[in-house]
Amino acid sequence: MYRHLCVGERTPTPHLIINSKSEVTLKAKWIDKISEEVYRKHPDLKGVKPKIAPREGEVTSDTLLVYQKKVSGPGGKSINRIVRAVADEKGKIKKISTSKG
Repeated sequence: MYRHLCVGERTPTPHLIINSKSEVTLKAKWIDKISEEVYRKHPDLKGVKPKIAPREGEVTSDTLLVYQKKVSGPGGKSINRIVRAVADEKGKIKKISTSKG
């Protein structure tokens, strides 16, 4: 069973779906749009499916998408590349950050 809720609030909204396991997801078309932008900026992550979560520590309807993949770094070393994208309820990217672990 699905019900529509805004993260941090308890009012119905059309952009987020919280299923019975309390997993938060944006509509698939917005996830695809955000992913295309991430893949354009970071081609080595193409095809990686993001982990999706509400933005922690803030009462907001923003959603965090985390893309993670092991890539080959300098000297052939394996690097864990992490790209975090924050998007609003309409699927617009507000911020993208990259880190290497």
